[in-house]
Amino acid sequence: MTRHTQTIAGRLRRAQQLLITTSRNSEIRALVAAQGYGDNDIAEGQALYDAAVKAVQHHAARAGGQRHATEEARLAERNAREAYRHLVRGARAIFGPNTPECKALDVSGTAPTTTAAFLAAATTLFDNALTLEEIGVRLARRGFDKPALQRGRNALTHYQEQLQTQASAKSSAQRASAAQQAALTALHHWSAEYSAFATIALRERPDLVRELGITPRRKVAAPVPTP
Repeated sequence: MTRHTQTIAGRLRRAQQLLITTSRNSEIRALVAAQGYGDNDIAEGQALYDAAVKAVQHHAARAGGQRHATEEARLAERNAREAYRHLVRGARAIFGPNTPECKALDVSGTAPTTTAAFLAAATTLFDNALTLEEIGVRLARRGFDKPALQRGRNALTHYQEQLQTQASAKSSAQRASAAQQAALTALHHWSAEYSAFATIALRERPDLVRELGITPRRKVAAPVPTP
């Protein structure tokens, strides 16, 4: 469990203690009601707590989905790049460097580095290898027949699809993160306000304050004047 997760769990746990203790202790309810916190106010806190728990669970699920999509995209990228490198090596060996055939397949220059450049180069390579008849015939003689080329093209298509899935999962996780933060902030504000007023209402009953899990603020000692 990360420190951030522990912080969220701690905030939820403290709010839950406030709510459960208040609901089970009629004396606390009577005293805080006198301070302006009636049943409707406590119910509002419970609703905020329930919404925060749901938001945290939703974010956890979406974050997990993003991690899974990222791993799938990485695997698809490895397969697509391996298929691309294999065909590039074969084409250069068959046709020779800087030949018209290699230029038609876009394998004369340096290897693409960015994702966008790779997708463009790989698309040109596989599509032209599949559609340019004379090139396809010579490739087939060395084991790069249409079924083999199509498998490579399919690997590239799968990678493109996984990139889209990854982007969608990332966007969903970001929205869930924002919703989680909003829900936790609303709950924190309620908990802080209720704790402050409960401390006032229960000022003659420090035992009940402790039961709610409220830690009294320590008084800072005044500085001793220097002679």
